[in-house]
Amino acid sequence: MDLKRAIMELSAIRGVSGGEGEISRAAAERMRPFVDSVRVDRFGNVVGYMRSAETGAPTLMLDAHIDQVGLMIADVTDDGFAHFVPIGVDPRTLLSNEMIVLGRGGPIKGVISALPPHLQNEGDDLKPVPVGEMTLDLGMTGARARELVRPGDLVAFDADPVELLGNNIAGPSMDNRAGFACVVRALELLANTNPPCNLVVTATTREESGYYGAVQCATEERPDYILVVDACHARTGDAERYARVHEPGSGPVVGRGANSSPRVAEHLIDAAERGGLPYQLEAIPKTSNTNAWLAQIAGVGATTAVISLPVKYMHTPVETLCVDDAETLARLLYAFCRDFKGLRVRGGEAA
Repeated sequence: MDLKRAIMELSAIRGVSGGEGEISRAAAERMRPFVDSVRVDRFGNVVGYMRSAETGAPTLMLDAHIDQVGLMIADVTDDGFAHFVPIGVDPRTLLSNEMIVLGRGGPIKGVISALPPHLQNEGDDLKPVPVGEMTLDLGMTGARARELVRPGDLVAFDADPVELLGNNIAGPSMDNRAGFACVVRALELLANTNPPCNLVVTATTREESGYYGAVQCATEERPDYILVVDACHARTGDAERYARVHEPGSGPVVGRGANSSPRVAEHLIDAAERGGLPYQLEAIPKTSNTNAWLAQIAGVGATTAVISLPVKYMHTPVETLCVDDAETLARLLYAFCRDFKGLRVRGGEAA
């Protein structure tokens, strides 16, 4: 598969957290050719199975969330504007964005209004605009707007991914459609092998609103291990003072810490070094802010690990990544799953 094209196509599909129907269907079709079976559960999670021929093989859940950040309509005014609340969005980047309301009458275009500088008071241009003071211009009367738009309707960025120089791409929902595309590419590479572990591959919903899809899958599937594929922060010009940023183009980022088992991380590192693949490390002393956080203790619990793609401008419509990192991540996932037999401690599975 053409990984860059797959990422861009998946990025363009609307699926705000809590309304992932379209992206769930697309994810199932992407996964289907490379697994033994696939299903979509009541939560919208896509679950695929690749079974090992090994007797007593452990079960690894390979997870990537497929929802995206967006907005939710709070109310519609008498003059046809709508107030909204963000779902994971960086509110500083909202003004003047083109949006799509996913209402009962079908998609409706709108723009987030911004007061022109000519009408601002002195000093207003130096102040951030609180989300509560922003409105979505629906371009219609209040009566008509109320017919088509209701509180609780989801709103997505009306933006398409674009190719940049240096084998970079930018667009909405690179977090985490790119991670899912890497998982599918790894499955394609694994298709003619016999991994020593049973793979439960999950494209999960509602990560941006509370990790709920992964908790549902972990509770139902009861895996021994969970490897979460997500996005982390890539270095930008204004991020020099932050420790938890990583170099774009220098490979995927392997987490080590309380929410990303250092022992599983060592398997990822070994696979990278054996394959000559570049990688970076991230310290995770507490939460990873990924599905691994609550999936770790769902049901009977599982040993979790996190591997991430460095992404710039997280939770905006211009999330940017280097395709080289995605290619490396897909190959590393393949190498890891091809050889992973689980962890053994004193004759039993590691907790």
